[in-house]
Amino acid sequence: MKHTGHHALAAAIAAVLMCVPARAETLSVSPTPLSAFAPLDPARTRFGRLVFLAGSELAPDSRRFGGISSLDVSPDGTGLTAVTDLGDWITARIETLPDGALTLAGIEIERMRDGDGEPMASKQWSDAEGISPVPGRPGVYQVSFERRNRIWQYDIGRGGLAARPRDVPVPDGIRGLPDNKGVEALAVLPQDSPLGAATIAFAENPVDGYLEGFIVGGRALGRFRVRAYEDFDVTDAALDPAGNIVILERYFSILTGPKMALHRIRVADIADGATIYPELLMDADVAVEIDNMEALGIHTDAQGRTILTIMSDNNFTRLQRNLLLRFELVD
Repeated sequence: MKHTGHHALAAAIAAVLMCVPARAETLSVSPTPLSAFAPLDPARTRFGRLVFLAGSELAPDSRRFGGISSLDVSPDGTGLTAVTDLGDWITARIETLPDGALTLAGIEIERMRDGDGEPMASKQWSDAEGISPVPGRPGVYQVSFERRNRIWQYDIGRGGLAARPRDVPVPDGIRGLPDNKGVEALAVLPQDSPLGAATIAFAENPVDGYLEGFIVGGRALGRFRVRAYEDFDVTDAALDPAGNIVILERYFSILTGPKMALHRIRVADIADGATIYPELLMDADVAVEIDNMEALGIHTDAQGRTILTIMSDNNFTRLQRNLLLRFELVD
């Protein structure tokens, strides 16, 4: 679900784009570097626990690029795998140009497949919102979908972007989430985590000030709550190097414009029935270079730094931007 002021326009554009042939497409983007994250204070680089490294606005040469809901970054920080809310895979290389601009190169986009191996055509089935790699299984991803609420697992390492999914059993609490307010973010834990190889899933909207979390698989099923930041929605999640979960949240209103927050949850605190008060890493508003921030990936660079890659969802409109941002998380 996209909390912007442009629902009608975005829906109309999405309807047109769903008619685009489901063939693979190679495209490119033109980056415009962001000289500072805080334009009114360009010397500032520290924002909470994050240090701004670089960022760009990406202008694609195809209307099919956009709507990025969630992403994963390869362990070396150069590979990007993303899903869109129209049901497309996007893969690319993340590069830094001589002028400091971040860009995506070698971009490929292809429609996700259903269980029959057919490209998903209906928005009811193709609204992909979260992606998480399965630890220890390169090229294997779990993807959450809303509207038809479910989690599917794809092995694109073996089957490429035309891989067929297998269904991940989920509790009735996930199946019964409201239309367009399903699982927006997920993180698959490694086998040696306190919960085993569980999938931690988050419903998009807070209820009475708390985000709803689900423990799927692993050693035991369960539900828990996470205190939401103000009235923000969760949009993505990723594991940090210690195996804990960083969640990306966002808010939008006509009066305030976009806002963003990042929290960290200790996996050791997750249990059936638990109420968790997460650690705030950073919050941001229109004073800095953000938009409809939806996608988060984390990797460790060659210097041992924890690097966060964050992208926005432009909802396929010219009123919003495709932003690619990178930060160092300082502990």
